[in-house]
Amino acid sequence: MTENQSGSLICQLAIIAHPRFNETDTAWLEAIRRQYDPQAVLIPAHLTLMFPVVAPVALLLAQANRCAAGNKGFDIRITQVQAHRDAKDGWSYIFALPAIGSEQITALHDNLYSGEFRIHRRHDLTYQPHITIAKKADYSDCARLASSLNRRGINILGRIDSIRVVSIEPAAIAPVAEFDMGCAAVGNLNDSSSLGSRMTERNPTEEI
Repeated sequence: MTENQSGSLICQLAIIAHPRFNETDTAWLEAIRRQYDPQAVLIPAHLTLMFPVVAPVALLLAQANRCAAGNKGFDIRITQVQAHRDAKDGWSYIFALPAIGSEQITALHDNLYSGEFRIHRRHDLTYQPHITIAKKADYSDCARLASSLNRRGINILGRIDSIRVVSIEPAAIAPVAEFDMGCAAVGNLNDSSSLGSRMTERNPTEEI
């Protein structure tokens, strides 16, 4: 984390959503992730709404606040997983895909990349709402595992009622703040201690 010439804190940040699932579905997702997803030790199952960007903390918090305030919470339903090969990094992944809630997730993503953050949006890729549950070097391994999971049947219901700002550090993903959907934080976003309860300041040592 650094400061720019105006004294604003700058660091690599991302915005995610942690859907609330029931205990059984959470345990199922996390068991798969612990086995196949290296990020499972850093962060629970999540949807990335804004990918990592180097930006002033206060500016991104304001964007997250505005976006959360302008959108109500919504339900999601995951009914399948899909293997995906990333042409950029060469790795293959398995994505859990929401059949219900996908449009609202995409709207959140589009909203977050508006205004001053428009320049950070990648127009060469189509955004696909997903939860990553596996990462493998061999695409065929991912495809076989995805087929096996789909044959068992997937029907996971959840709800998204907040979004979270996290900082991306060399060996950690640290929570910064969480914003309730449909509510605006009040106060000076340069000073989180002055904000109302709609923004929850997160302890960097707390699990996310």
